Amino acid sequence: MLVVLNQRFKLANRIPDIRHTMKKKELRSHEWFGREGKMGFIYRSWMRNQGTPDSEFDGRPVIGICNTWSELTPCNAHFRELAESVKKGVYEDGGVHLEFPITSLGETMMRPTAMLFRNLASMDAEETIRANPLDGVVLLCGCDKTTPSALMGAASVNLPTIVVSGGPMLNGKYQDKDIGSGTHVWTFSEDLRSGRMSPRQFAMAEACMSRSRGHCMTMGTASTMACMIESLGMTLPGGAAIPAADSRRKVLAQLAGRRIVEMVDEDLDLRHYYQGGGRKRYCGQCRDWGINQPGNTSDRNRRQGGSKNRTGRLR
Repeated sequence: MLVVLNQRFKLANRIPDIRHTMKKKELRSHEWFGREGKMGFIYRSWMRNQGTPDSEFDGRPVIGICNTWSELTPCNAHFRELAESVKKGVYEDGGVHLEFPITSLGETMMRPTAMLFRNLASMDAEETIRANPLDGVVLLCGCDKTTPSALMGAASVNLPTIVVSGGPMLNGKYQDKDIGSGTHVWTFSEDLRSGRMSPRQFAMAEACMSRSRGHCMTMGTASTMACMIESLGMTLPGGAAIPAADSRRKVLAQLAGRRIVEMVDEDLDLRHYYQGGGRKRYCGQCRDWGINQPGNTSDRNRRQGGSKNRTGRLR
């Protein structure tokens, strides 16, 4: 009870958390918001037009929420709501959250293929993160190319980074049977051409396949990428499998918001992960797949029956 009352007292009186004001290493965002003179005036003043109080400039970790939301990317169309859960976690642990967009790649919409734009999206993520006053980053990813592109960009900047996947949609249902996103399209198409399926039935199946928010629920590229990220320890345990429509997805996003603030406090940037010293504690207690090399995703993919598209997406 005393701890709870103390936390409320500090919040009400805008007393900064001692963890964030007595740091051994100065935060990167301090180069912007902690400066004196003209430039400090500029950095802080323009942020104040959003209603930012003085307390958010007192040395707290600034967490960027890299959002690949877009209505042109149906798999990621629920990410605005997911971002709110991440913000709750960041705020609870004493951080400051700043959400920003990057190029979103919708696999089902873009012509001729979203793969042509993966590196462009990666550059967008990298330069946006590098150019702004961020101490850590949460990547909201879902549709096929959004996961590797965002992570590639963040890795080049080398800040504490955690991934939150949007989660798979619920299984489609048609005539009392499960239908998979994408996999049954070819069967239905051939049934329509051969006359085994009427145009009306074809239209009904279309409406039944994608019946909830989220990316493809089959082990296609999106789910494979989410599993790869989890097996590499770049997201919280269970992050790949929770359906997008499940309330536990929001819980995971909120916990990720808390964890990224802790990672900034612990100075766990991506270099710690690739050097191996901080891999097991990078995003918490990640699963032990018995493979220690971060680049060895081939074995992981075989074990889980993932898509062969992994090779091109993570190259």
